[in-house]
Amino acid sequence: MTALAGVWLLDGRPEAASRCRAMLAAQAMYGGADAADAAEWSNGDIALGRSLVRQLPEDRFDRGPVLGGEGRFVLVGDVRLDNREEIAAQVGLQRDRLALLSDSDVLMSAYQHWRDDCLEHLLGDFAFALWDSGQRTLMLARDASGQRPLHYHVGGGVVAFSTMAAGLHALPEIDAAPDEERLCQFVMSAPGIGERTFSQGVRRVEAGHSVVLSTSGVVRRRHWNPVREPIRFSRSNDYVDAMREQLDLAVGRRLRSVGAIGAQLSGGLDSSAVAATAARLLAGSGGRISAFTAVPRSEFMADTGSDRMSDEGALAGDVAAMHPNMDWFTTSSVGRSLMQDLTDNLTFAARPALNLSNVGWIFDTYEAARTRGAKVLLTGNAGNITLSYSGFERLPELLRHGRLRCWALEAKALTAHAGMSWRGVAAMSFRPFGAERLWQCAAHYFGRAESNGMSFTLLAPARLPAARRAMAATGAARRQRTDPFAARLSALRREDPGLGVKAALAGWGIDLRDPLTDRRLVEFALRVPSAEYLRDGQPRSLARRVLADRVPATLLNELGRGRQAADWYERLESARPALADEIDHIGANVVASRLLDVARMRNMVQKWPINGWNGADRVAGYRVALLRGLSAGHFARSFAHQEPVVAPPPDRWSDR
Repeated sequence: MTALAGVWLLDGRPEAASRCRAMLAAQAMYGGADAADAAEWSNGDIALGRSLVRQLPEDRFDRGPVLGGEGRFVLVGDVRLDNREEIAAQVGLQRDRLALLSDSDVLMSAYQHWRDDCLEHLLGDFAFALWDSGQRTLMLARDASGQRPLHYHVGGGVVAFSTMAAGLHALPEIDAAPDEERLCQFVMSAPGIGERTFSQGVRRVEAGHSVVLSTSGVVRRRHWNPVREPIRFSRSNDYVDAMREQLDLAVGRRLRSVGAIGAQLSGGLDSSAVAATAARLLAGSGGRISAFTAVPRSEFMADTGSDRMSDEGALAGDVAAMHPNMDWFTTSSVGRSLMQDLTDNLTFAARPALNLSNVGWIFDTYEAARTRGAKVLLTGNAGNITLSYSGFERLPELLRHGRLRCWALEAKALTAHAGMSWRGVAAMSFRPFGAERLWQCAAHYFGRAESNGMSFTLLAPARLPAARRAMAATGAARRQRTDPFAARLSALRREDPGLGVKAALAGWGIDLRDPLTDRRLVEFALRVPSAEYLRDGQPRSLARRVLADRVPATLLNELGRGRQAADWYERLESARPALADEIDHIGANVVASRLLDVARMRNMVQKWPINGWNGADRVAGYRVALLRGLSAGHFARSFAHQEPVVAPPPDRWSDR
């Protein structure tokens, strides 16, 4: 894990080195603590640097910017390559030479061998910048799932990049100001769109993309384009065997570390798959793994009317009991301040929290892992669209292809074996073909409020018309998908976990690694036919069969889903006075008050629910809308400038 920075002064001023050092200093919490951990290369008007946190055995060989091509190429990388040996064999690196190289060194060898096409050969988590002095170009690139962030700025005679936006804000040419349009999308629950960030004048390199900057302009390229053609095996069990192999390889690739390994462990399939697989792999060498489960207080009884599990501790305990080398610990957010979570999230993740109620248990898990000496924490966040994909898009897919009999059989099986209602099956089957407004009216008629920005938002009234039009357009496009491949690929591309990964590093020295984002596992999962995921009325059928050799039957047979932070409203109630104070601060800020309906926020705190928290409307109103608005307002008022900075006029940095 590394903090990167670089600056290119187009007017030729020889000040790049000092500016690069300032950019690294502004990202100190994400890099090494000692001066020896920082290194830079400069040549007058351009400088590249990195500050390293040593988390891989090979990091001891990392000396900073890597030079290649007899000095023509300069690379700084935030890199963990999971196929070092494979790349070395392909580019001609001998084993004894490879043993003395950092992952950035191996990446440079790959670039010199394949040039830009090297991106298609890399497995692992990475963000890097490469300067080509011969072509006078700067290439920025990120891995397929965006596990490492990378931001950049062009304009005003300056080209610059950094891991976090704070590095760019260290430059005098880049004012720190919130991007109101992006915050508006956030409040409305719209997905992140393109390169836009929450900071004005700061762009992000999108996951699976590269950006090449030159005096001719900006060229963007998507380097990760998974194959669509389905895999066809003769037997259903062949898919199970192949997915098990992919899972073992993906987890194994993420066990390389200079310290102990930990894992998040809920009562769900994904985290259980990762933790159990890691335990099996480590057992062969006598290794152990620590697993951490977030649970509510022991006397807690859910008051939200949810049919989801509020405490997954028992199921997680069953998983841990199955693996003798797994040490199991539970954590609880009892007594943790919601307002402190708001502050800590801003400090470490440098963004508003999408689900503020979840921040507490997530940060508690990081603290528990740090206390137990873990340097790596394995997660399974991407499982819903890879290993444990539900397969529900198969229903509209069958309708689209006119396979009505197959649809009827699968729909009947879902109601008989998965406990689903015919209304729910109909919604999943026909909604992709219908008007969004029709489904909203139906949901309202049946008293089922949707927990998203379209049904409840605290956006300022003046912004609502334009925001609703934009949201309706994206929502309609999302729901037109009747294609499992396209639906999952779109979901993967909407995610951008890099800032969360950096938050764990900055606050707790923990390296988050998600094996279920492994590129080869993802590519395999996308090509498995949907019939393997939704089979005989059993959602997540493939995952249940794959995991039968490593998790207990109690978990495999559990059809319910856990509710994260089920005790959210208790923490909300204890924070009520502080909520009122924060809303007053938001109302006093020009940008935040222009963005949000502050009067409505105050009214929600004053007219507190008195008959419990049962009901989807209260979950949508308080857990989603109020906390999301609070997070957006807190972020907006964290900037020194009350008014947004006017962007400079267009210059030669035109996109093409």
